[in-house]
Amino acid sequence: MEHSTSAVNWQPVNLAKAPGQMLRDSLSHVARGADTVAFFQWRASRSGAEKYHSALVPHAGKDSRVWHEVCELGEVLGKISEVEGSRTQSRVALVHNWDSLWTTDGDSTPSEHHRYMTEVNRWYAACWRAGLSVQGVAPGDSLDGFDVILAPGLHVVTDAEIANITKAVESGAHAVITYFSGTVDELDHVRLGGYPGGFAELLGVHFDEFAPLLPGQTAALRSTSERIQLAGNASGSIWTERGRADDGTEVLADYADGPSQGSPAMTRRTVGNGSAWYVSTSPDDASIDSLIAALSDDSGVRPTVPGLPEGVDAVRRVGEQASYLFVLNHRPRGCRAGRRSRPHHRNRVNRWLFAAAVSWWRRCSSRRKHLMSALAKQRQHQILEKMRREERCE
Repeated sequence: MEHSTSAVNWQPVNLAKAPGQMLRDSLSHVARGADTVAFFQWRASRSGAEKYHSALVPHAGKDSRVWHEVCELGEVLGKISEVEGSRTQSRVALVHNWDSLWTTDGDSTPSEHHRYMTEVNRWYAACWRAGLSVQGVAPGDSLDGFDVILAPGLHVVTDAEIANITKAVESGAHAVITYFSGTVDELDHVRLGGYPGGFAELLGVHFDEFAPLLPGQTAALRSTSERIQLAGNASGSIWTERGRADDGTEVLADYADGPSQGSPAMTRRTVGNGSAWYVSTSPDDASIDSLIAALSDDSGVRPTVPGLPEGVDAVRRVGEQASYLFVLNHRPRGCRAGRRSRPHHRNRVNRWLFAAAVSWWRRCSSRRKHLMSALAKQRQHQILEKMRREERCE
């Protein structure tokens, strides 16, 4: 996974990474399956367009914070090198399609304020807040083993890809498809018969008109089912759609006002052993969180480690002989457990990383495996208790 030691050079303001952030980000990549941590560039250039892009060896040379953190990263990676070859095991698939990005982020669409990657990132962020491990997939990839499938803004989709997602739902997966999905085929030709085009039969909804919103305008969302409880101020932005739900499709929420008042905003339909959910707007973060919670109840998908403080995530890699649990602190500071004090300056890891690779067990005799599993759970409990004490002291 390639990234930078500190600031890049292509943003309006190129922020330098905080002390310890590069280590935390690198271990976050490793936790999610990276077997290599790579950087651009080796030495900071003296001239050219990228001369202000960070590097392993900065302009200041080896007598610098960045260089010392690079060396520290090397030491940490050496200590956890046995994770190489293991893989993350996610039960949530996030469908990504470059064709949808290229076709919807251009001009001549219902709203130039819809941005494909913005929607994809928002649904990923909701899973991250819920503690759910996510794997990115293409719409034609095998979906075996995934209990939840998220397909935000999947505008361009082939017949085979529609069949692939439909088959996964019928086999027991729970899929969420959002607005402007299924609308065109691989030739960018509109699928006639209304929206969401190729997904209308799977979702059990039919919309006949897009009704996008102006910048700053929102449409109030109203819960219509006990399956999902939205806040009183729940709203959608950017987009709404006018239409109806078919018989047998449950309307979870509708529009309380706006250009699509009364039309379904969130729906759910049981299909085979699974379910298909549709979201016809861009909901606020709290509403997406509520939908993810309801989806977790349906699918049985749970956080890797329940009960972590806000801003701390856990990811597990599994190999043939061992399992590795990474617990990472994404908050800007930490403190000593049980006392008020400044962050640990002597150990940069503690500022961003609470623990990495904290548990594993070997596949050997059943007795030893049971013992190692018990020890891992005990260690996990100790770490959680330490985190809770840290949370209280902040």
